Amino acid sequence: PALGNTLAYDAAHDAFFYTSEFSNLLVRLDRKTGQFDDTASQDLVNPWHEPVTLKPFGGSYILAPHAVHYGRNRLYITEWMGGNFVHAIDLDSLRKVASYDMGSGAGLGLSIDPDRDRLFVSSLWGLEIFDLKTDRLIARKRIGLGNRPVVIDAARNRLYVSSMVEGKIRILD
Repeated sequence: PALGNTLAYDAAHDAFFYTSEFSNLLVRLDRKTGQFDDTASQDLVNPWHEPVTLKPFGGSYILAPHAVHYGRNRLYITEWMGGNFVHAIDLDSLRKVASYDMGSGAGLGLSIDPDRDRLFVSSLWGLEIFDLKTDRLIARKRIGLGNRPVVIDAARNRLYVSSMVEGKIRILD
Protein backbone atom coordinates (compact mmCIF):
# COMPACT_ATOMS: atom_id res chain seq x y z
CA PRO A 1 0.00 0.00 0.00
CA ALA A 2 1.02 3.61 -0.54
CA LEU A 3 1.88 4.77 2.94
CA GLY A 4 4.11 7.77 3.17
CA ASN A 5 7.63 8.52 4.01
CA THR A 6 8.92 6.77 7.14
CA LEU A 7 9.94 3.27 8.13
CA ALA A 8 11.68 1.29 10.84
CA TYR A 9 13.08 -2.23 10.91
CA ASP A 10 12.35 -4.74 13.67
CA ALA A 11 15.19 -7.26 13.50
CA ALA A 12 13.77 -9.48 16.25
CA HIS A 13 10.62 -10.14 14.19
CA ASP A 14 12.26 -9.61 10.77
CA ALA A 15 9.65 -7.02 9.89
CA PHE A 16 9.46 -3.50 8.51
CA PHE A 17 7.07 -0.87 9.85
CA TYR A 18 5.75 1.81 7.51
CA THR A 19 3.69 4.83 8.44
CA SER A 20 1.93 7.69 6.74
CA GLU A 21 2.31 11.42 6.99
CA PHE A 22 -1.37 11.90 6.10
CA SER A 23 -3.26 9.10 7.88
CA ASN A 24 -3.27 6.97 11.00
CA LEU A 25 -1.95 4.01 9.01
CA LEU A 26 0.85 2.02 10.63
CA VAL A 27 1.63 -1.22 8.80
CA ARG A 28 3.98 -4.05 9.64
CA LEU A 29 5.36 -6.08 6.75
CA ASP A 30 6.47 -9.52 7.90
CA ARG A 31 9.42 -10.39 5.68
CA LYS A 32 9.06 -14.15 6.21
CA THR A 33 5.41 -14.39 5.16
CA GLY A 34 5.05 -11.24 3.06
CA GLN A 35 1.91 -10.38 5.05
CA PHE A 36 0.84 -6.83 5.95
CA ASP A 37 -0.69 -6.13 9.38
CA ASP A 38 -2.28 -2.77 10.20
CA THR A 39 -3.65 -3.73 13.66
CA ALA A 40 -1.87 -0.79 15.33
CA SER A 41 -3.68 1.71 13.11
CA GLN A 42 -6.93 1.30 15.03
CA ASP A 43 -5.24 2.72 18.16
CA LEU A 44 -3.76 5.70 16.28
CA VAL A 45 -6.77 7.63 14.98
CA ASN A 46 -6.11 11.33 15.61
CA PRO A 47 -8.26 13.56 13.36
CA TRP A 48 -6.80 16.87 12.20
CA HIS A 49 -7.30 19.35 9.36
CA GLU A 50 -4.59 20.58 7.03
CA PRO A 51 -4.40 24.30 7.88
CA VAL A 52 -4.48 25.75 4.35
CA THR A 53 -7.10 23.61 2.58
CA LEU A 54 -8.87 22.42 5.76
CA LYS A 55 -8.87 18.93 4.27
CA PRO A 56 -9.49 16.33 7.03
CA PHE A 57 -7.01 13.57 7.82
CA GLY A 58 -7.10 10.66 10.29
CA GLY A 59 -3.62 11.13 11.66
CA SER A 60 -0.04 11.98 10.80
CA TYR A 61 2.87 9.90 12.03
CA ILE A 62 6.65 9.69 11.81
CA LEU A 63 8.90 6.71 12.49
CA ALA A 64 12.65 6.69 12.77
CA PRO A 65 15.11 3.94 11.81
CA HIS A 66 16.01 3.41 15.48
CA ALA A 67 12.45 3.45 16.87
CA VAL A 68 12.52 -0.10 18.25
CA HIS A 69 13.42 -0.79 21.89
CA TYR A 70 14.12 -4.53 22.08
CA GLY A 71 14.44 -4.55 25.89
CA ARG A 72 10.86 -3.30 26.15
CA ASN A 73 9.61 -5.09 23.00
CA ARG A 74 8.19 -1.81 21.73
CA LEU A 75 8.08 0.37 18.65
CA TYR A 76 7.82 4.13 19.24
CA ILE A 77 5.94 6.38 16.82
CA THR A 78 5.46 10.15 17.02
CA GLU A 79 2.58 12.29 15.85
CA TRP A 80 3.67 14.77 13.21
CA MET A 81 0.98 17.20 12.04
CA GLY A 82 -1.90 17.88 14.38
CA GLY A 83 -0.51 15.90 17.29
CA ASN A 84 1.32 16.10 20.59
CA PHE A 85 2.04 12.50 21.53
CA VAL A 86 4.51 9.68 21.10
CA HIS A 87 2.97 6.21 21.27
CA ALA A 88 4.54 2.91 22.28
CA ILE A 89 3.35 -0.10 20.28
CA ASP A 90 3.87 -3.64 21.60
CA LEU A 91 5.79 -5.59 18.95
CA ASP A 92 3.86 -8.83 19.54
CA SER A 93 0.26 -7.63 19.83
CA LEU A 94 0.74 -4.49 17.67
CA ARG A 95 -1.44 -2.56 20.12
CA LYS A 96 -0.70 0.79 21.78
CA VAL A 97 0.58 0.24 25.34
CA ALA A 98 1.64 3.76 26.35
CA SER A 99 1.52 7.40 25.24
CA TYR A 100 3.86 10.28 26.08
CA ASP A 101 2.84 13.94 25.87
CA MET A 102 5.69 15.74 24.11
CA GLY A 103 3.98 19.10 24.57
CA SER A 104 5.23 20.64 21.37
CA GLY A 105 3.53 18.96 18.44
CA ALA A 106 5.24 18.20 15.19
CA GLY A 107 7.45 15.32 16.26
CA LEU A 108 10.19 14.89 13.66
CA GLY A 109 12.07 11.91 14.99
CA LEU A 110 12.81 9.45 17.74
CA SER A 111 15.95 7.98 19.20
CA ILE A 112 16.26 5.38 21.93
CA ASP A 113 19.09 4.88 24.39
CA PRO A 114 18.37 1.31 25.57
CA ASP A 115 21.20 1.31 28.15
CA ARG A 116 19.77 4.34 29.95
CA ASP A 117 16.17 3.43 29.06
CA ARG A 118 15.56 6.87 27.56
CA LEU A 119 13.42 8.06 24.67
CA PHE A 120 14.53 11.21 22.83
CA VAL A 121 11.87 12.96 20.77
CA SER A 122 13.04 15.67 18.39
CA SER A 123 10.37 18.09 17.26
CA LEU A 124 9.82 21.19 15.26
CA TRP A 125 10.70 23.24 18.37
CA GLY A 126 13.18 21.23 20.39
CA LEU A 127 13.85 18.03 22.24
CA GLU A 128 11.90 16.07 24.84
CA ILE A 129 13.50 13.31 26.89
CA PHE A 130 11.46 10.57 28.57
CA ASP A 131 12.59 8.08 31.20
CA LEU A 132 11.06 4.80 30.06
CA LYS A 133 11.37 3.18 33.50
CA THR A 134 8.87 5.69 34.91
CA ASP A 135 7.23 6.83 31.62
CA ARG A 136 7.84 10.43 32.70
CA LEU A 137 9.15 13.47 30.90
CA ILE A 138 12.51 14.31 32.49
CA ALA A 139 13.76 17.15 30.29
CA ARG A 140 12.52 19.58 27.67
CA LYS A 141 14.92 21.72 25.66
CA ARG A 142 13.85 24.39 23.19
CA ILE A 143 16.87 24.38 20.93
CA GLY A 144 15.83 25.86 17.63
CA LEU A 145 13.58 25.12 14.70
CA GLY A 146 13.25 21.85 12.78
CA ASN A 147 15.29 19.33 14.77
CA ARG A 148 16.19 15.97 13.30
CA PRO A 149 16.49 12.71 15.30
CA VAL A 150 19.13 12.70 18.01
CA VAL A 151 22.38 10.84 17.49
CA ILE A 152 23.42 9.28 20.80
CA ASP A 153 27.11 8.95 21.66
CA ALA A 154 26.80 6.87 24.86
CA ALA A 155 30.57 6.44 25.28
CA ARG A 156 31.09 10.22 25.49
CA ASN A 157 27.73 10.94 27.18
CA ARG A 158 26.78 13.30 24.33
CA LEU A 159 23.72 13.94 22.20
CA TYR A 160 24.00 15.46 18.72
CA VAL A 161 20.97 17.29 17.36
CA SER A 162 20.91 18.95 13.95
CA SER A 163 18.52 21.69 12.91
CA MET A 164 17.35 21.63 9.32
CA VAL A 165 16.21 25.27 9.49
CA GLU A 166 19.18 26.86 11.25
CA GLY A 167 21.84 24.61 9.77
CA LYS A 168 23.37 23.98 13.21
CA ILE A 169 24.45 20.90 15.08
CA ARG A 170 24.00 21.17 18.83
CA ILE A 171 26.02 18.98 21.19
CA LEU A 172 24.37 18.32 24.54
CA ASP A 173 25.78 16.62 27.63
